[in-house]
Amino acid sequence: MSDNLNHLGDYAALINNLSPQQINFLPLNFWGDAEKMPPVKYEQLGINIRKAIDLIDKKIEINVRYIPFCFMTGYEKYVVGTYQHIYDERDWNIIAYNVDRLPSGPLSIEDYFKRAHEKRITSYHKYKKCFDCKYFFICDGIEKQLKGIQETYPILGEKIIDVLSFRQ
Repeated sequence: MSDNLNHLGDYAALINNLSPQQINFLPLNFWGDAEKMPPVKYEQLGINIRKAIDLIDKKIEINVRYIPFCFMTGYEKYVVGTYQHIYDERDWNIIAYNVDRLPSGPLSIEDYFKRAHEKRITSYHKYKKCFDCKYFFICDGIEKQLKGIQETYPILGEKIIDVLSFRQ
């Protein structure tokens, strides 16, 4: 949110000092107390996060969670939406997708995709113009609370269908 946005460069220096295996930018979500805070436009989030990424040691795995791809042009490999999140072995996938509530037994990738699909439908919105975007299938869109407030900027081109196309 806005309180942290202007300090991302300072955080990048701290991150480099600590040298974690992975960091996650969670630029915008309306979970818990966060829904009471004023949102920041994705345009500004994208600019500041891209600047911070440029300052972070590339040995550190960087994820930018839940931001539309159109705001991360040139930095798509860092974007992690609901479907890319499934493949993050260091994160809390099971809790995020409620797969722990499935009947006992081994979980299949289909179970994870089903939960991700449900989360995407209940939490995100895509405008009609997003249907023309090359990222349509791999991008979540905007948080539903921003419908009518936040614009999107579809990137034309051949549609990408592999959710891991930038994370290979």
